[in-house]
Amino acid sequence: MGEKHRSAASCTSPTGDVPATQVPREVAAPSADPARTHVCPDCGRAFARRSTLAKHSRTHTGERPFECPECGRGFSQKSALTKHGRTHTATPAAPHGREALRVHAVRAPLRSERHRRTHTGERPYVCADCGTRFAQSSALAKHRRVHTGEKPHLCTVCGRCFRHRSNLADHTRTHTGERPYPCTECGQRFRLSSNFVRHRRSHMMRRLYICAVCGRDFKLPPGTKATTVTERCPECESR
Repeated sequence: MGEKHRSAASCTSPTGDVPATQVPREVAAPSADPARTHVCPDCGRAFARRSTLAKHSRTHTGERPFECPECGRGFSQKSALTKHGRTHTATPAAPHGREALRVHAVRAPLRSERHRRTHTGERPYVCADCGTRFAQSSALAKHRRVHTGEKPHLCTVCGRCFRHRSNLADHTRTHTGERPYPCTECGQRFRLSSNFVRHRRSHMMRRLYICAVCGRDFKLPPGTKATTVTERCPECESR
């Protein structure tokens, strides 16, 4: 059989004082609510807590830091991962009688033990090769592939194999052309969230400055360093 048709199981390939005119300020206008001091630089929404802003920011960056240890799907919110996790532990059809008691007796302690570790930080599963510890056996199994070289996730288009399902999903977009991470500022789209985050920083580097003459905001021209910025905006400078 050809390379692209081999089974997944056989894949083993390889922050002093500064003049006010020089201090950058956030792009977004300040919130009318004094309690909401954390402002999103992308859309201007304000939040009372930094942690809430961090969660909101993922709607712009596309970051999905919470990965399901069972199937590899990524989520932007921990609550979404928790909800998703129930799809792996839920019973397909509601059992009755003795069967219901048996299922509860087996699954309830397992779910309770997994949840307890989220509070205690306990990591009982240890990698025999490097000593890294994990809270879930499934996470250890994934890690073990680093040592064994196992790559069970096969691209059916080109035959390449990957250690993790998320890596395969990123790779698949090279074939489909999908670019699911759009920049809301310039419209450019990206295949990988890491490239999108790096691109967003290029916009954030162009902070708004305050002109000492007219008081208006102005952005740094592309490639201009902060140390070279004058006290006047380009329009006042040309007068």
